[in-house]
Amino acid sequence: MNGAVVIGGHIQGLGIIRMLGINKIPVVLMDTTGCNVARFSKYCTKFVKIPGDIFKSEQKFCGFLKETSELYHLQDWLLFPTDDQTVAYISKNKRELINYYKIWTPEWDIVEICYNKKLTYSLAKKIGISIPKSYFPEDLSDVKEICDRIQYPHHY
Repeated sequence: MNGAVVIGGHIQGLGIIRMLGINKIPVVLMDTTGCNVARFSKYCTKFVKIPGDIFKSEQKFCGFLKETSELYHLQDWLLFPTDDQTVAYISKNKRELINYYKIWTPEWDIVEICYNKKLTYSLAKKIGISIPKSYFPEDLSDVKEICDRIQYPHHY
């Protein structure tokens, strides 16, 4: 592996950076804020600031990743997304991004089952795993109907 790119400098990102750095793998951190704990790790080789509006658009985010790969010579570096939205964007655009990075994130048809809790709970029920009582309202009238049916605990 040439190196790794960690997207997100919060505590999950710091853990990944430390794990890779201890194993002498160079790590580039990308984040929307310059003030994060992972940026200041001794194992963070380089920091790249992500423009704040990038996550508003899947296409902008992927364009940024491609440009950054070319600018900093990150071809074949392994991507580590650290939050749900980044995982979703990378998963949905894996075929395109694989030309710029190594991607271990599964394809969207697999990720979506975990990303969409309605699908997660449906699968859990199907295979016999208990789930909490859950409601998936479609609109405000559904919310009102659900609230009318819920039995709240009495306080004594």
